[in-house]
Amino acid sequence: MAKSNRNYGCKCLLLLSLQEQQSTWSMGWEPRNRVKNLHKVRKKKTERKKVKVPAISTDIPTEIPYLLIGGGTAAFSAFRSIKSRDPMAKVLVITEEGSFPYMRPPLSKELWYNKDSESTEQLKFKQWNGTDRSLYYEPTEFYIPVANLLESKKGGVGVALGWKVNEIDVINRTAILEDGHEIKYEKCLIATGASPKNLPIFETADDAIKSKILPFRTNEDFLQLEENIHDPAIKNIVIVGGGFLGSELACSLVRNLNPEQKVVHQIYKEKFIMAQVLPEYLSEWTTTKAMLDGVRCMPETEVADVEMKNGNLKLILSNGTTVDADQVIVAVGAKANTDLAKASNLEVEPEIGGFLVNAELEARSNVWVAGDTACFYDVRLGRRRVEHHDHAVISGRLAGENMTGAGKPYLHQSMFWSDLGPEIGYEAIGIVDSSLPTVGVFAKAIEQNTPLGAVTDSNESQRSVSEEQNLQGSESTATVQVTPVSQKYDNPPRKAALNETTKPNDISREPCKDKEIEKIKEPHDDFSKGVIFYLRNDVVVGIVLWNLFNRMSIARQVLASGTRYDDLNEVAKLFSIHED
Repeated sequence: MAKSNRNYGCKCLLLLSLQEQQSTWSMGWEPRNRVKNLHKVRKKKTERKKVKVPAISTDIPTEIPYLLIGGGTAAFSAFRSIKSRDPMAKVLVITEEGSFPYMRPPLSKELWYNKDSESTEQLKFKQWNGTDRSLYYEPTEFYIPVANLLESKKGGVGVALGWKVNEIDVINRTAILEDGHEIKYEKCLIATGASPKNLPIFETADDAIKSKILPFRTNEDFLQLEENIHDPAIKNIVIVGGGFLGSELACSLVRNLNPEQKVVHQIYKEKFIMAQVLPEYLSEWTTTKAMLDGVRCMPETEVADVEMKNGNLKLILSNGTTVDADQVIVAVGAKANTDLAKASNLEVEPEIGGFLVNAELEARSNVWVAGDTACFYDVRLGRRRVEHHDHAVISGRLAGENMTGAGKPYLHQSMFWSDLGPEIGYEAIGIVDSSLPTVGVFAKAIEQNTPLGAVTDSNESQRSVSEEQNLQGSESTATVQVTPVSQKYDNPPRKAALNETTKPNDISREPCKDKEIEKIKEPHDDFSKGVIFYLRNDVVVGIVLWNLFNRMSIARQVLASGTRYDDLNEVAKLFSIHED
């Protein structure tokens, strides 16, 4: 993945006047004093306006060889792939966002650990090992102004910011923008991503309440939230959702805010955080760790009602309790952006969402789909839609290859990762569902068995970069050699003995108070490093590597084998969990 540590001005595009926008193209990035002035502008949410670049659609080409709809990671990966196979290619990206392509994972992780406000404003961050990184994949000067794209003799990539494609005429290979402007293409990619879900009770609330509610997903959401929480009037921060995003944000915020001035609450309907993914004993252990950090957990409850009095918002929960909320962050999942489907006669999967595609990620002739919005058939695990960074990278890359004639099927088993700070993290692959039977094998961790240790070894916090390197050669070196199960296999083990006999200390079901946090004890069980296997019909269909990193190639082979094993403790040894 391309890296750069320059100071990018991409985040400013939503806020600048047209004259400033045009100057941004020529300068490449914004001077710091302008960024500081913008910091004041962002305080009033109503003043934030989306600016289109170019300002008028007549500056957007009417014909283009490669058209990419959406400007996220999948689109970035696709145009990198197109340019590698067709160096003179002219690629037009149309995105509703006001920023050039950027990575999303740091929005809930590393960016919150910045100690330098200027770095935060410029969307720069330090990886867990301290090396500098920018959120943006490429600097502004990498891209060609859209109006000049067709004139470029060497080809290039142009990005139309703030524009929406309303319809694709597949037969005539034409995309139609919101104002009726038509663009003829030879090859088209849909990579429109997903939008954050909100709670109906928040969606129907009045504007005063909505001003305190933020469904979290984009770089602009981060900038808005980062500014809001540093307002002295914001004391109670409430995160709704106990999944990946909500838990990452809760841990990031509580570690980087003054506990005497700010309180971080996390509300979720499950018993523990990440309960839909992790087996209960591990979910409980992780919740204890989050509470020890200072997160005030409010489990097994939901927001039932809201009320505003004298400008103060209260959330009324389904268990009858109330919580003051100066800032509410909604992290309850996302839905695929498939608005194009109806007008464009494209098929959408009714249950899991996303555009239906074939094995080559093609939805119709000369129209491909990649990333969060692609619903593809997995030969091992069935029809799926995946909302993770690695899938966006790999599916985007494959779509780009196929747009240049490769004709390759999508057979990749994508991975995902989650970090709850620099000490606890995991990587996973396949169907990772806590409702499935699991077998967990654990060992004592050392300093290297952390997200910090993983980044120190690879100097790369975005795990999909290491994945790409594995896919290019090292993956074939590992061999899975474990005795498969006999045909009977009447009583397969469901948990390692440790998991059956020991569990972390009980966790209070009530919201934590300051004194109660001091009473929470470190869990006596050590689930600090291990492998968790998820089984369906006694076959491994998912794997979590808990504080184990750079072993995904082995996990991918175990998953691909489709074998039932006599002893998963022996399979766990393939991951060298005892050798550190």
